[in-house]
Amino acid sequence: MSTPTVQTSGKDAIRPSNRRYAAAIVFMIVGTLAGWTLETHLMVTTSPSLKYRLYYRGEVAPKTVHNGDYISFQRIDPLINGGKKFAATKRAACVEGENLKVVGFDYYCGVKYLGTGRDHLHDGRKLQHFVFNGPIPKGKFFAFGDHPDSYDSRYWGFLGTEEATERVIPLI
Repeated sequence: MSTPTVQTSGKDAIRPSNRRYAAAIVFMIVGTLAGWTLETHLMVTTSPSLKYRLYYRGEVAPKTVHNGDYISFQRIDPLINGGKKFAATKRAACVEGENLKVVGFDYYCGVKYLGTGRDHLHDGRKLQHFVFNGPIPKGKFFAFGDHPDSYDSRYWGFLGTEEATERVIPLI
């Protein structure tokens, strides 16, 4: 029986290292593209205001907002983030043409109960309630968090569809 020999010089000797080098470059390119895709198309939220944590970034600056859409936007509010601009995502719970009804602190879209407003924030600051009864005006929507204590349109009123920076799709 003869012993196999390994060639250590010549053209064939450098092929395995070239393959490893090419594989490493392909791996880096694929990894970079995957990271870029994840960064630009996935959004993670830690806010207890929403029941989902991972969202796919869908349409940028949607021209229309449908009931049930999750919409991202930016706001400035003296009660949040020290009055500095902040990004938020909420669910469109009632949209243009639908009837918003407020009874006491309870909010309804048509006959669907949305939730109850609170008197105070968790830190004791008093909240003002947004009160409106009738069809939501053209180009407006009522944004609502999934958590009962969400700070949303119950307190600051309608958002304009022009304020929507993107529509996001909940994943998990």
